[in-house]
Amino acid sequence: MKGATFIDTVYLLGLLNPRDRWHTKAVEMSRNIRGPFVTSNAILTEVADALAHRTRRHWACAALADLRDDPEINCIVVDERVFTDGLHLYQQMADKDWSLTDCLSFVIMRREGITDALTADVHFVQAGFRALMND
Repeated sequence: MKGATFIDTVYLLGLLNPRDRWHTKAVEMSRNIRGPFVTSNAILTEVADALAHRTRRHWACAALADLRDDPEINCIVVDERVFTDGLHLYQQMADKDWSLTDCLSFVIMRREGITDALTADVHFVQAGFRALMND
């Protein structure tokens, strides 16, 4: 989906949590960047994991439901092919500290022709993408 922007965990957690170090930047980006957007169920899993504490779980569930219902966000399912390609990239890049979720995101971004990501994660830059929260 050329012209789309990839949504990463850093952005979502920053947007959702006023105490997150990236909150101000995430809110600013949410006001200035328009869709379409792409993310994945792997990213949503990371968000849910980060907000899994029993005092935040209801908040996480509501946020994930909103994201999944947003017509501007295409949430790509990490199927067997994406997972296999992401795992291969993860194995290939042993000299990097890229997480498997990062690698899955990079595979999706390449397949979709996406160059920009709503993130501050330098791993996206290392992989050749633009981390918009660092600009």
